Parts: sequence; C-alpha cells; structure tokens
Amino acid sequence: MSAISTSKGCKAFILNKLRIGLDFDNTLACYDEVFSNQAKKLNYLPEDWAGDKKSVKQELLKLPNGDLAWQKLQGQVYGPAMLNAVTFSGLASFLTRAKCRGHTIFIVSHKTRFGHQDETKTPLRERALEWMEAQGFFDNSKFGLNIENIFFCDSRAEKANKINDLKVDLFVDDLECVFEEKAFPKVKKILFKSEPTESFDGISCKSWSEVAHEILGNLEEEDFKALLGDIIDEEIKNFQPILSGANSKVFRFNNSIGKTLVLKIYPDKTFDKRSRLDNEIKALQSLKPYGMTPGLISCDRVKNLSVLEFVEGETPSKIGNSEICQALSFVKMLLEFSRKTSESFELASEACLCPEQIEKQIHTRLRKLQEVENPKLDVFLQDEFSHLLEETLERAKQTYANEEHWSIDLPKQKRILSPGDFGFHNSIQDQVGKLKFIDLEYFGWDEPTKLIAEFTLHPAMNLNKKSKEHWLKECLSMFEETDQDLASRLEATTPLYALRWAL
Repeated sequence: MSAISTSKGCKAFILNKLRIGLDFDNTLACYDEVFSNQAKKLNYLPEDWAGDKKSVKQELLKLPNGDLAWQKLQGQVYGPAMLNAVTFSGLASFLTRAKCRGHTIFIVSHKTRFGHQDETKTPLRERALEWMEAQGFFDNSKFGLNIENIFFCDSRAEKANKINDLKVDLFVDDLECVFEEKAFPKVKKILFKSEPTESFDGISCKSWSEVAHEILGNLEEEDFKALLGDIIDEEIKNFQPILSGANSKVFRFNNSIGKTLVLKIYPDKTFDKRSRLDNEIKALQSLKPYGMTPGLISCDRVKNLSVLEFVEGETPSKIGNSEICQALSFVKMLLEFSRKTSESFELASEACLCPEQIEKQIHTRLRKLQEVENPKLDVFLQDEFSHLLEETLERAKQTYANEEHWSIDLPKQKRILSPGDFGFHNSIQDQVGKLKFIDLEYFGWDEPTKLIAEFTLHPAMNLNKKSKEHWLKECLSMFEETDQDLASRLEATTPLYALRWAL
C-alpha cells in the first residue's frame, strides 16, 4: 500500500492503480442538445421539437434521403458545433475521484479525420481535443489527464487493437459492437447508456454515477476532499453522512477552524432533468436576508454539488402552536418576496397553476400504477380509486362555474414562490425551538392552494385537527386582500391534491 499525492493536498491510499480506458463520443461528450439544435438550424425539425440524439436520428431517417440528412447532421455536430457539447452528468466527479486515487485514464476514440458530408472540412480530432481542453481534461488543477493518452482511430478494428496494446484493466463504451471486435482484449467491459443484448458478457450502466460506483466503489473521505478541492481552499475532514431522504446525498464535515458544514450531492441529471441545484442555490441566495434558511457557502455546478451552512438541531418531533406560527411566518415571507421580486424564477417542480394540471398529474400517476402487475392493486384502483376520482372531479368542476377556468393558468400576480415540498419534515429546530427550513430543490412559482393544501396532506406532517384549522385560518387571512377567490379554489382542489398524494 502506497500513498499517492494529488492536487490540493489530497492523499489517496490505494492498493491497485487501474488503467481505465474510455470511449469519447456519446460516452464522455454528450451531444443531445447539439443534435437537436443543429437539426433545427438545418430545417430538419420544427423549432418546438424536443428530444435526444436517438430521437433525432429516428425522425431524420423518416425523411426522404434520411440517411444522407443524418450523415450531414453528424458532420455538423462532431465538427463545427463540437464545442457546444457538454460532459455527461457525473463524469466530472468520476474523473476527479479517479485522479485522486491515482488511476490512469486513456481515451480511445473511433473518429475519422473529417466528417462525412461536412462541407466545412472541420478537423474532427483537433476539435475534440479543443473541447477536452476547454472542459479541463488536461488541467492539473482539474482532471489532469495526459494528452499523450488520447488516441483517435480510423476504424473500430484499429480501436480494439489500440485498447489491447494499452493493457487497460477495463473499458467503457456506448457501443456494444466495439466489445465484439476480434482484437478486443479480455478485460472488464462496461456498456454505457445502451441496452445490452442477451449475449453481452459485461456490465451495463445507465449513468456515470453507476460507472463510478462500479469502478471506484463507495465515496471515501479522500473522494470528498478531491470533489471539494475547487471550491473549499482549506483543510477539511471528518465527513459523516447525514440521515436524509432518498434523493440528494448529504454529508457533514469540518473545516480547518472546526466549523461544521454540509456537502450536498444532488441526484444524477441522467435520471432527473430538473435543475435542482440551481433552484436551491437561487432560492437560498434570494431568501438569505430573512434568516429562515441555511446559508450557502459555495457550489460546483459541473460536479452537481453545494456546500451549505450546517444547522444544529433536529426535525421537530412535536408540532404545536409555535411551530405552526413559524411555518406561517415563512409563508408570509414568501408572499411578500413574491410580490416585490424582479428576479426570474422557473415554475416549481410539478406546479399546478390550474385544476386541469392536477387532473393530468393524477392520471399520469394512475397510469403508472395500472402498469404494475398486482391483482389487489388492480381491484383497488378499478373498484375504489377510479370511482372516487370521478366523483371528486365532478364536484370540483361544479365549483368552477366557468368551465374555461378549469384549464386557464392562475394569473402571475396571484402566484407564489413555493419550496415545492414544504413542511416540518424539511425543517431543523434548534435547542430554543427556532426553525430553519431546508431542501429548496423544487423552488419556483406555483398556485398558493397547492402550498396550503399539501402542507396538511403530506404523509410526514401528521398534524392534529387544531393545528390544521390554525394553519388554514391564518393562510386564508394572509391572502384575503390580494386573492379573494383563493378559499373557493382551495375547497375545490384540496380533495384532488389528496388523491394525488394517495397515488
């Protein structure tokens, strides 16, 4: 066992140094948005079209001379538009951890010198190297790859021979056919973001977070230090996981003067496209003057993580008048901030700006459950839930005398900036009973009725009747001057939010 010195004082103790081979296109460089944007520029797709690279290809192949159109588009994407590509979510963290542990990275790409049907004759290999340099691949303060370990090949057969020559311990590629080449060595095969055939004798990973776990294992303290090296320029230690939800990974640690901080690693964007880090950071920055949320220390958008102030305390175990009053103060603060802010915020996650959106969300969740093969569930959904949903929708629509109001979004002046998942389950209470509200990843504009109703409906809340009545009375009073029909909307939609939660 030997110690390997790395950047910013990171010292990793490892048993084996791996030689890791990686493909380039569609494994490291993600072109989904580039393919979509370039296809629109070439008038192959309408401006409002949305989809990934695979979907673009499927659409183009439906066109007359679709093969030629696809080749021309590829030439544009891998050539002139190459620098618009991004790294796959989770790749930056993987490369950082691999460097910290002393592993050697090789990139072997099947990439011709020039693109087919590319009239600009852009040199593809030089453009790929430019992209890697721009992403920090060769920067010793970032990923620290050796440019001499980058190889481009004219064919898949040549690529397989090069991988064999390099004596790598494993190789990651998005194309199974590469592993099937005759010269491909007998090493660990990791297929990235592709569905394997039954005969594939390797491992399939849908994201770089899965690849990282397969190759590097669990996060260790030295990994954390490496991940934070760009944003925390001081000694950090004593990393401990914090018991939290199943989404973001949260850890506490100490800096050089003994102050406790929080590292939050957000869900892989491969599986969750929402901008959870950006939402939370913008919310924390905006709400900082009110002192009811944790302070933001720093963040790294590429690695999808943030460092926050550590709030000493626990989730409140008993809910009384003091806790309800503090939650109401938070809503009052949100209402005041919503009315005066000039900042641009997105919609909250799963926002419901009209009853029709609640109805659609219920049916979306219902369809997913109907796909589950479970006889008891089928009976419940068909005999009980569906009838209750039909009755509830009928009553709610009767409340909306004007049928158009069912599908018209709430005017902007009546919306509120909402945490999206607000309740005591997302709060920390200190020793003197003061609350701070955490987890603002879903923050954005929403209908106030959703915030008010879901506060009482959330399964983690478990409010008694007195607390619910206090909450509802004070919320209605808070909004009565600016939103006079809120009470009727709340009465109509609360049962729908309840059914939504039940699913």
